Amino acid sequence: HARGEWIAFLDDDDVCAPEKLARQLARARATGAPLVLCGMRYHTCGGRRRVRQGAAPEFRGAELLLKAQAASQAIFHRRAHGVRFTACVPAEDADYYHQLVRHFGIDVVPNVPAPLVEIFQQPAPARLNADPDRVWRAHRAVWARHASRYGRPALRLAGARALFLRAWLGGGSPRLQAKAARWLWRLGGSAELRFMLNVVLRRVPGLRRLLSV
Repeated sequence: HARGEWIAFLDDDDVCAPEKLARQLARARATGAPLVLCGMRYHTCGGRRRVRQGAAPEFRGAELLLKAQAASQAIFHRRAHGVRFTACVPAEDADYYHQLVRHFGIDVVPNVPAPLVEIFQQPAPARLNADPDRVWRAHRAVWARHASRYGRPALRLAGARALFLRAWLGGGSPRLQAKAARWLWRLGGSAELRFMLNVVLRRVPGLRRLLSV
């Protein structure tokens, strides 16, 4: 039902900065981009705070798949007829974002490198992304649908991440877990360490509430 030229989103349990829309609109007009992201500050259930996307001025090429954090609260875009949220829960935000990239035919997405959204995570079982099996299946679907357009190296790294998710969140054997860890480390090196630690620690019930998605 939105009628405006630009579209933005906000979950009912989160907060955006008063200047968020103005800063994203200014970035869009300055770059001519139809899609702009922004930084986010996550508040975990355990009281920790973590800023995501607070440094990069833009994402380009394979970074659109491998580095950009596409939570719906950070997305600001021109109205795009035919782009819809799908059933890839809890990765529907990422799927929507990649649909926008394809719809606009872009290879660069500007970012406002400041935490313009405060995201308050909800405790399990309220959060669908606390279900390891649903997380694995949703991300697998998104990567299978969109990863190939970002080139073979990005496709391989996305595949390694998907295998790691499956091995650790989908109840894989210790042998599969070790294989997935070696493959992901070989392709991404130390840059993938934070991702791997977040996935592994998500298996520990007492620590889940301290982790940001």
